[in-house]
Amino acid sequence: MKKGLLFLLLFFAVIVLAFQLKPVKKAVETVTAIIETPSLINKDSLTIKSRVKLPSDYKRVDYAKGSFEDYLRNYKLKPFGSKIINYDDSEYFWQGGHMGILEIPVPKNGLQQCADALIRIRSEYLWDTNRKDEIGFNFTSGHYFSWSKYAEGHRPKISGNKVTFGKTSRPNNSKTNFYNYLNLIYMYSGTLSLYNELEFIDANDLQLGDMLIKGGSPGHIVMLADEATNNKGEKLFLLFQGNTPAQSVHLVKNLENDAISPWYQLENTAVIPVLNAQIVKFSNDDFNLSALLELENAIKEQDNADLSSVWDAEMKTQLEADPLAEYQSALEGGESWPGQQVYYSHEMAQCTRCHSLDEEGSDVGPSLKGIADRMTKRELLESVVFPSAKLAAGYAVETVTLKNGNVSAGLLVKEDAESITMKLPQVGETVIAKVDIKERVAVMSSMPPMGSLITLEELRDLIAFLDQQKKSN
Repeated sequence: MKKGLLFLLLFFAVIVLAFQLKPVKKAVETVTAIIETPSLINKDSLTIKSRVKLPSDYKRVDYAKGSFEDYLRNYKLKPFGSKIINYDDSEYFWQGGHMGILEIPVPKNGLQQCADALIRIRSEYLWDTNRKDEIGFNFTSGHYFSWSKYAEGHRPKISGNKVTFGKTSRPNNSKTNFYNYLNLIYMYSGTLSLYNELEFIDANDLQLGDMLIKGGSPGHIVMLADEATNNKGEKLFLLFQGNTPAQSVHLVKNLENDAISPWYQLENTAVIPVLNAQIVKFSNDDFNLSALLELENAIKEQDNADLSSVWDAEMKTQLEADPLAEYQSALEGGESWPGQQVYYSHEMAQCTRCHSLDEEGSDVGPSLKGIADRMTKRELLESVVFPSAKLAAGYAVETVTLKNGNVSAGLLVKEDAESITMKLPQVGETVIAKVDIKERVAVMSSMPPMGSLITLEELRDLIAFLDQQKKSN
């Protein structure tokens, strides 16, 4: 497998395809989008090749029978009009962006998300063609783990950001165990690991089977499902993707060019108008927030003054209404595994110097065990980027001046309508009636604001990790 180094185009692929534009809020338009039958679609056909016809003057690029390219092109599809179904059997919120559903089961565990679906397709091809020794992937941590080792009984042991391997299970070469292996890969691999693992290629050399990857957490990935060319050497491609939440793998429409949809002519010039359109959607609260960080990065990479001006004006409006708006792109779309690495190992964040999870860390600050049961994602983000805004009970330091002139300084343990309880040096817990208090002054948290110490990508992953810290986990 290879990945296309598409520069500007990469963002076009991600913004338009990966996160899918939200539907217009009119049921009739949604229904129309589902049953729409463009002229290039054979609705009675059940493979990618037979479902999608060629535009005038184009022909399909030849590939050897039995090759991965041939395997993809002839992949089976569900009947035309089938809906995208999430792992929990619910319907995906928008059904207007696809031309076909690939015949790939969606496991109920929710692990088979965007990159994972493509990992599965590649792995199943290698399994079916008796090339099982080639099945293997890097974890996001960089550690390679193959199906062969898993089948022999080797398993990873993960502690914080440390990964070791040991033989702890009996050998098992069954196909059922093969899917157990894939579930493990889904947990510890993803778009970021594929981005770092796979070979870069030039955009002009794209071919069927290549992947367009926006590395990051979550980032996104689509695969080229078919390829056509004309006598001028111009190429068109079909694209398919999985998504988050885990859902049906689907062949996507071209939302920008109905004349050739679902074929795509991958041109860099399409980027600016697409990004402008996404800014409008964001302004109208009609944008998938899990793609917000990718949108911000795409705008920066364009280095376009007009585009930046539009975005800066929108962010100024957002910040006037909500001081947390600067960091809102960290609320959705993060990955827990990279976030765990930030928590345990980031040399600037140093979370474990003050906090603990289970037995690891310090009790200088509040324990984070079960923190997601006590705080929403937004509250977690606020506590990380504005640590002095609201301090946990027992960790907020206050100076209290009483009406009789006495001054006390210590930890605020608890508070109710009538009194506060403070833990005072050399005295211990002391209850102070509020009617006796003249003035209370909160002392700033010693925790530095994380927004200035880690990147937005790292912040988003950290929030995703903290949001999984529930007692049930």
